[in-house]
Amino acid sequence: MILLILTLLLSVSNAQELWKSLSPIGKGSIPEALNIVEDYSNLFNNFVFNHHLDDHTELVFKKIKQHTFELNSKKLYRTLKPKGGHGRYLHGRGNLQNNRYFFSLDDERQKQMEKGPFGSTHLIYEANLRENTKEDIYDMFIGYNFYLKNITYKNIYLSLFDFKNKIENNLSDIDKNFGSSFPHFKSRFSELASLKFKGTQSKSHLKTKVELNLDMTAFKEYQYGYIHRYLDDLSDIFIGEIKIYNSRDQLLGTLSTNSARKKITLEMAFGHNTFLPLDPKYNTKVDLISPGENTFKLLVTGTVKIFDIGIDVNEYIIPVRYSYDHQMSSFHFEFNKMPQFHIHGTKITGPIISILKKVFTIEDKIKNFFNILSKGLNSTPSSLTVSYFDKNDIIPETLYFKSNLSILDNTLLKMGFKLISKRVLPDEFEKEEILTLTKEFHHAFINDFKRAKKLLISEI
Repeated sequence: MILLILTLLLSVSNAQELWKSLSPIGKGSIPEALNIVEDYSNLFNNFVFNHHLDDHTELVFKKIKQHTFELNSKKLYRTLKPKGGHGRYLHGRGNLQNNRYFFSLDDERQKQMEKGPFGSTHLIYEANLRENTKEDIYDMFIGYNFYLKNITYKNIYLSLFDFKNKIENNLSDIDKNFGSSFPHFKSRFSELASLKFKGTQSKSHLKTKVELNLDMTAFKEYQYGYIHRYLDDLSDIFIGEIKIYNSRDQLLGTLSTNSARKKITLEMAFGHNTFLPLDPKYNTKVDLISPGENTFKLLVTGTVKIFDIGIDVNEYIIPVRYSYDHQMSSFHFEFNKMPQFHIHGTKITGPIISILKKVFTIEDKIKNFFNILSKGLNSTPSSLTVSYFDKNDIIPETLYFKSNLSILDNTLLKMGFKLISKRVLPDEFEKEEILTLTKEFHHAFINDFKRAKKLLISEI
């Protein structure tokens, strides 16, 4: 959705019209919508660039990160606090204070923090370790609240479709209008990447294709050598596609990624405030702001490469359940299926892989991993839930993430996790440069926002 929203934001005829399309977020008021955008821009700045951890919290998070990506369940479990009965836990709380974001796992520090104001967060991490003779199983539950304000899920949804309505009349001028809407952002973005948009319209059906391409040479030319190195390390790690189907098994959209070509492609189709199947001969509407439930299916296909060893994943099905009731919207993903997969190598590594398959039964280990993931704890499959609660008498607007996972821990999987994490996780130099570039993009956005705000206020 990030690619889609970015394209919609950058594709209207002028900056004034773009920001007018935000009026649903301000409940029909442009000044209120602009104030909300400014509040969230400041929150982003403080949350990403001005965050602070106390020494204890920083040390604990460092250990959790290390043990997680090494798949060392015993050390990870011991990092957590013992609780009454069986199991261990961590509770954390974050808050904005004097334009800085503080987060702490210390109980006393948390007591001093105000609960529930704009931008504050609450983390719950609970775990259980099932120790066995050969392979341990690590069960964990993570809950994360992000408290917001002055914005509802329905208004965000309506604003997105207001943008969509505008581009329907400007399909041929999208690239040209990019600069008039966001001149500072476009200038910076165009130096490093290209964003292509193609729209095909028939009656009330708008089929869109968004393509993002990163320019590797440009990252070197503009002194982003560490980001270039990081992207280069990811060059062949994943090539794949995610397809989403509605309850009638009609294709709603595809997301394709190719780390070797540094390319991401998204295809979706829209109607009036609804999502539609890509094939225009179908008119099954998916309305995410009408009370009720919808079911979807994600189909994942791809190849993960660890040096010269490839793992092909074919048709990994992830069921999705969506519900909406005016006060809450929720997506629930269940990892209760077994994927089809195949392990292979090059001419050099092929014979080695054949030996590993026989001696270490690699394929059986991977099957066991997904079997434990799908069964979960107490016959509850591993899952992820993302919910948005509108403000009520008890809580403010809240973005909530909840996940329960059961992970199999064995020596072979440990090796795989370590190899992948070394390539996927940026080092300190790469991370610092990614933050610097993010700050530059945010600064460009702020300049464009101030320009548009001045123009809009002058019209009122």
